[in-house]
Amino acid sequence: MSQKFILRKFKKDDGVGLYHALLDERVIRHMAFERVTLENSIVIVNDAIDHWNRYNIGSYAVIDSKTNKLIGWAGFKALNGDFELLIVISSNYWGIGKKIYDELINKAKNEFFLEKIYLFLPITRKSFKYIEKLGFKECGQEMYNGILFKKFIKKLS
Repeated sequence: MSQKFILRKFKKDDGVGLYHALLDERVIRHMAFERVTLENSIVIVNDAIDHWNRYNIGSYAVIDSKTNKLIGWAGFKALNGDFELLIVISSNYWGIGKKIYDELINKAKNEFFLEKIYLFLPITRKSFKYIEKLGFKECGQEMYNGILFKKFIKKLS
């Protein structure tokens, strides 16, 4: 079976596609935003491009490999000298999240040579079993924009 998604670096004009991918309220519940706007989608894209330029690591546009449609974003974000792993995809594609996690963890270890990565998930998430199966261990909680998130760490070396 071929890969159902492609990870590629964002392009300047990806803001509109990202906006449409993230409009679903079920997606927003898992983010540190109360709502998604075209403006903050454009900011996410521009920040991702700047992040790559600054750190040589960052977030990717997640593309449906059949339709070539932008369906979300996933990758890495600087976090106090370390990096956070993140995935935010359209609810229509939630079934591929596990494969995206696998690919990003592989990149973190074998392409970017990270020693550890962090992951933040809202406490309202129904299950954390897959995250724990991947080797992430809960290491605290943090508040972002008034939303409480569980913090996980995975050691890669």
